[in-house]
Amino acid sequence: MRKLTSYAVVSLILGLVLLAMVGCSDNPNTAGKQTDEQTAAGEYSIEGKTLEEINGMEYSQWLEHWKETYGSEVSVSGNIPINELKSLSEKAASLHWKDFDQYAFEDIGSGVYIRKYEIEGEGQLVVRGKSLENPPEQITMVDAEGKEWVFNPESLSELLK
Repeated sequence: MRKLTSYAVVSLILGLVLLAMVGCSDNPNTAGKQTDEQTAAGEYSIEGKTLEEINGMEYSQWLEHWKETYGSEVSVSGNIPINELKSLSEKAASLHWKDFDQYAFEDIGSGVYIRKYEIEGEGQLVVRGKSLENPPEQITMVDAEGKEWVFNPESLSELLK
């Protein structure tokens, strides 16, 4: 049996969820319609297991856990605005990977985590570390000429001059 990559599995699951949301009935009166009970029942895994069988939670419990962990709305914005960059720089020593979850990034690491975030205007913020479970080991800013700066309020003020 051929193994599926994680990308293929995620794509398959998303496809199944979309199919379930749209509906697959031939009856035009019921196609794409689900009751609240059907929606709350959740979807099935590739193996035919329910969400509750996989993680021991009912859908409503899982949804509440998701909202507590990630908020009720999840969005990813592009560039880091300067005012938010200033706020991040003030707590530079205590930043964690999750502090950057709302921003789009380019993964440029190989064997380690190196994420490049675009800064409003010009430049990038580069966050490096060996594990996403621990705080980043190094955070630097790169200006338009390619010069790297330590990420802290003083360097940011100098860079923005």
